Amino acid sequence: MNTENYIIAIDAGTANVVALAGRPTEDGRIELVTGAMCASEGFMRGDIKNIESSTKAIKQAITDLETELGIEISEAVVGMSGPSIKCRKQSGYVFVENNEGEVKEADLQLLNKSMLNAQVGVGESIIHISAQNYSVDGERDIRQPVGMMGKKLEAEFNIVTNDKAAVGRIEKCLHRVGVRAVGYVLNGVAAAEAVLSEDEKELGVVVVDIGAGTTDLAVYHDNIVRYVSVIPIGGDLINKDIRQAGILERCAEDLKLRGVAMAEYASTQILPVSTVGYSSKKGISQKNLSMIIEARLMDIIEAVQNELNKSGYAKLLEGGIVLTGGSARFDKIDELFSKSMKMPVRIASSSCGIDVGENNFYNDLSYIPAMGIMIKGVKDGLVTYTKAVEQLEIKKEEVKVVVSKEEEPDEEYQNDETQEEETYDEPTKKTVDVPKKFGSFIKNFIDKVNGLFEVVDEDKKSESRNRKGNSGYDDL
Repeated sequence: MNTENYIIAIDAGTANVVALAGRPTEDGRIELVTGAMCASEGFMRGDIKNIESSTKAIKQAITDLETELGIEISEAVVGMSGPSIKCRKQSGYVFVENNEGEVKEADLQLLNKSMLNAQVGVGESIIHISAQNYSVDGERDIRQPVGMMGKKLEAEFNIVTNDKAAVGRIEKCLHRVGVRAVGYVLNGVAAAEAVLSEDEKELGVVVVDIGAGTTDLAVYHDNIVRYVSVIPIGGDLINKDIRQAGILERCAEDLKLRGVAMAEYASTQILPVSTVGYSSKKGISQKNLSMIIEARLMDIIEAVQNELNKSGYAKLLEGGIVLTGGSARFDKIDELFSKSMKMPVRIASSSCGIDVGENNFYNDLSYIPAMGIMIKGVKDGLVTYTKAVEQLEIKKEEVKVVVSKEEEPDEEYQNDETQEEETYDEPTKKTVDVPKKFGSFIKNFIDKVNGLFEVVDEDKKSESRNRKGNSGYDDL
C-alpha cells in the first residue's frame, strides 16, 4: 500500500492543466515525484468560461496522478490568474498583547490575519496579502519587528483581490472532481518562487510569465513581493494572428515556434503549412511569420512597461527581467525584451527549489508555474491530504462457484474437487482480474449464450448491401 504524503499542485491555464505531486526533502528542497499535463478547454484569459469543459480537463490531470501513484487526491494547492485580479495598498495595525511590550511572532500573525478581513470592492475576494514594511510606535521602515519593544504594531500591505464569481467557478470545478483547495497562489508569484534566487529578489527583479491567455507579473524588491498584475494578452493571440493567414488552428501552435521573436534574425526560408481551401500545402516565409510574432510581443512589452511604471519600481530592478511561461520559448525573445525595455533579461532555465531527478522534460517552461505553486504551498505550511488506494486482492473462501450437473466442468475442475472454495473482497477498482482457473468455465458459458443467436452469412450480407446500392449509409 502507498502510504506516503504528497504536496499536490494544480495549475489550470488557458492552454494546459498541469498537476504535480512532490514531497519535501531533508535539505529543504522538494522532490518531484510525478506530474501530468493535459490540454485544457473552457478557459479564456486565465478565467473559467465553461464549467463542464474545465472540469473535464482538471479531472483528467488528477486521474492521471492518482492512477500512477495509487492514491486518491482530495486536496491541492491551486494556482490563480485572470484579468479581474487587482493589487492595492492598505495599512493595518494591532496593539501588542503581552505586558512586557515586546513584539512577538503571535502579534505579527494577528496583524496578518486581520488584513484578511480588510474592506475591498463589492464582489471582490482577497486571495493574497504581503506586508511591505512595518512600524513600531511610529518608527517606520522596519523589516523584522519581532523582538522590538513597543505598544503598537503597524504595517502597509499589498492586498490582491479577484472577482468572487471567478473564484467561485474555480471552486465549483474542483468540487466536481472531489478536490478541495487548501490554498491559492497567484501564478505570477508561483513562477517567481520557482525561478528566482534570493539575490535577485533582494536586488529587485520582475518575473514575466507569458502564458497562452495571460501574462502574469510579480515584482520583487528587498525580498518582498511589491506588485503583481495580470495582463490579458498571451501567446494564443499570436496563434490567432497566424490563423488570419488562412492557416489551420491545429497547425498554428507548431508553426509559431518555428519563428523568431525578432524578424531581423529570420530567414526567407519557406515553411510549409496546411491551409484552408488548398488541396496541397501552402508556405509562409520565416521572416513574415516572425513579423507577426514580433508585433504581438511588442504589445506585451508595452503592457509590461506600463505595469512597471504603475508599480513605482521600474527604476529599482537591478536584477532585471526573468522570462518564463509556455509562450516565452521564442528564439531571441530575451534580446527583444532587453532592447525594448533597456534592462537585463534572462530566460528561466529550471526551478530553483525542485529536484526533478532524471525527468528533465519537467524543466520545460510550461511546468514552471505548477512547480512554484508547490514550493509556495510548502513555504506556507500547507498540507494536502491524499489516501492510498488498496489494490484488489483475491482471497480464498469468499467466492463460491457452483456448477450444475447438466453442465460438465472442464477437466481442470474435475480434478480439483478437493480444493478450497475461492473468495474475494469487494473490489476497490473498476476492473478485476479473473483467475485463470475460471477461464475455461466462462468460455463454455459464453459459447452456450452465443449459440442462441443466429449467425449471419457474410457473403449474403455483402450481396444484400450491393443490392441496396452500397451507399455506405445502410450500415447506420
